[in-house]
Amino acid sequence: MNINSIVKKLQNNLSKNRFEHSIGTADMAKELAMIYNGNQEKAYLAGLLHDCAKNLDNQQLAKLLENEGYSTNFLQCNKILHAPVGAIIAKREYNITDKGILGAIKYHCYGKADMSLLEKIVFVADKIEKNREFEDIKMLREIAKRDLNKALLYSLTFSMNNIIKKGYFLYEDTIKAKEYYEMVVEKKDNL
Repeated sequence: MNINSIVKKLQNNLSKNRFEHSIGTADMAKELAMIYNGNQEKAYLAGLLHDCAKNLDNQQLAKLLENEGYSTNFLQCNKILHAPVGAIIAKREYNITDKGILGAIKYHCYGKADMSLLEKIVFVADKIEKNREFEDIKMLREIAKRDLNKALLYSLTFSMNNIIKKGYFLYEDTIKAKEYYEMVVEKKDNL
């Protein structure tokens, strides 16, 4: 499936705001890939498809993941179910076979320790794309263009604080990712 077909299909399947967010994430992912010498085409495609499962409700998402063998713990995290389902849909409906792109879609909202460059790029791009607005967005955009690991850590911390504040279930991989990137950033700062 070519990029124009993917864009048209997404436009038909997502709300207007979600589609604009997906385009913004794709553009930002491509920009970050350029800065960090990543694959710009893969970054764009992963950013474009990262929310391709957002049109499904939580029951549909959970059912798909249950069939894939996901744990009960994971299924309690309603806000992140779209990410691994997005990787499944990207593979099944958009014919994406590249494991790097699928991994970037899968981990874009909850992360994991030791993420690939593409996974980090899409995770951060999702948080800082042009349509996002929150108190520290300008600062985070600047950090992202200088130090991807610091931007990732900031984004993980911000996400975790929001999840806790709203009383949602916090997935253990997000905690592990934050701890991992705290060590990475601290080690770099101490060099």
